[in-house]
Amino acid sequence: DGMISLRHDVSYVRLVEARRRRGQVGVLGMASMRLLVTALATFLTSRGCQLQVLDLSGAPVGSELPSLLAPLAAALHGCRTRQLLWLGLAGCQLGDRGLTLLLPWLAGADNYLCRLEALTLSSNRLAD
Repeated sequence: DGMISLRHDVSYVRLVEARRRRGQVGVLGMASMRLLVTALATFLTSRGCQLQVLDLSGAPVGSELPSLLAPLAAALHGCRTRQLLWLGLAGCQLGDRGLTLLLPWLAGADNYLCRLEALTLSSNRLAD
């Protein structure tokens, strides 16, 4: 009938157990996210004014506001991203508090996003 059970296949059971121990597949851990944000902040400091597209969709930068989103928001604000056309923040777990951290950069008095054409904020648990 084409039905086969792999629960007795030792290599398959080991593979499943390894994936279960590793956690969610494809998602960076918080230590890796901190390294990514640090690297991104360094890049933004040196070449951020030339940045045209920044898509962080799905990266959980809002999950730890003080250690992930706050340094990123400060780097974005400091680099004067005048050329930025696309900013993808969908599914970043921002919430209202995370968006509040980004608002001075997005819409503040010294707004440097004069060319921004697209901003994605879907799936961030934002209140209306």
